[in-house]
Amino acid sequence: MDFEQIISFVKTGITGRTLMECSERSQTRIGIRGGVTRNLLLGKVGEFRDLLDAVDPFSDVDLVVDDRREGIRACKLIFASVPFAGFFRWELMTKEDVTAWLKQHPHFASDESVIWIDGRSGQAAVTVSKFGASAGLTLDQPLKEHDLRERFGTTPPLDLLLTYLKLLTILSRRPEQAEEAAFVAPFQRLMAQRRGQLTNLDSVSAQRVDLQLAKLFGASVELGRETAQLAVLSDLFDRQLFASHLLMLMNGLGNKAETALGMWRSARIPRFKLLLSAFGADRLGLSKGNIPNFTLNSTAPGCCPYTDFNEGPATVMWRGPSLPQTPVERLTLSATAEVQDTDEFYDSSIGYSASDTERIQIPNRISRRNGLIARMDHSFLGAMMGRSAPMQVTLQEVAEDA
Repeated sequence: MDFEQIISFVKTGITGRTLMECSERSQTRIGIRGGVTRNLLLGKVGEFRDLLDAVDPFSDVDLVVDDRREGIRACKLIFASVPFAGFFRWELMTKEDVTAWLKQHPHFASDESVIWIDGRSGQAAVTVSKFGASAGLTLDQPLKEHDLRERFGTTPPLDLLLTYLKLLTILSRRPEQAEEAAFVAPFQRLMAQRRGQLTNLDSVSAQRVDLQLAKLFGASVELGRETAQLAVLSDLFDRQLFASHLLMLMNGLGNKAETALGMWRSARIPRFKLLLSAFGADRLGLSKGNIPNFTLNSTAPGCCPYTDFNEGPATVMWRGPSLPQTPVERLTLSATAEVQDTDEFYDSSIGYSASDTERIQIPNRISRRNGLIARMDHSFLGAMMGRSAPMQVTLQEVAEDA
């Protein structure tokens, strides 16, 4: 990928321009790395309308700064200025933190790349560069099994498993690059040799695996292509690691499956729910727009007044051939929720009670990539009601085309 194309993309998009303004106002250098940079490097810039569209479903925006205190100041400006910033999770690391992570963990060459937005001079400049790590694998040349054993032969089995899932996620974005599949078999053989060292994962480790599986689900262009690789993974570990409901259901998914996957986090703990598996569209009970209902819990604020995203944003992704194919710029869809219990509530400020038949619109950002993605404030409804309640979320037409 031409770096100049990426630089131009950042400078012309609304999110990129706003980040440049934040960098100038805070006199800070802000770096963007991780999945966003990798998608721009390995994909096609033209498939994204904005920088935030390059964020994979169930992934974060990874920021890098020179000084954490300056970074926190820049983040305050970002959340106050970047449109829809609150609908995404932002992770902040210093340059030293990233360099140390790259030295300690198996990774790919694209993980070393960073887009710098430097406003320290008062006028932001955009560049693309790499960290000085050397242990990453590159996807532009064949992988030699000897190199893999030399680099990752002593890597803890859990890290090796996460690296394998990350590899599948990267390759799933480029299904036309068939020769890159040569990376997969050596990883599988190395994991097979190490399976005797595996023990049951603790809950935090299991969540890390499920999070990477969710990223694979969201990023994969051809979901059915990954099924065989996940089946190999299930056979390899034979449920020895942990009973992953997500892995089990993803094994049976194909391109024609009508599926919804949702994730929300509270206190940094991811929670997942796969709603539907490989059923025919006539068995799903689809909503009017052929978009399945998805059940979430809307939490109520505890002691304090409600603030936006006080439980963090939730992400729900719908995949399947029956979804509306309208281009994203013409979508008139919005996330709506319906309370699932029978206790009525009434809010005099809006004149609405739970017994009404209409659904409530909740704050959301809709995008399309391999399916329909809704990022939403799932605690909004609980705050309106003053109590926690299960709710069914779907996407509905809320306006007519102009």
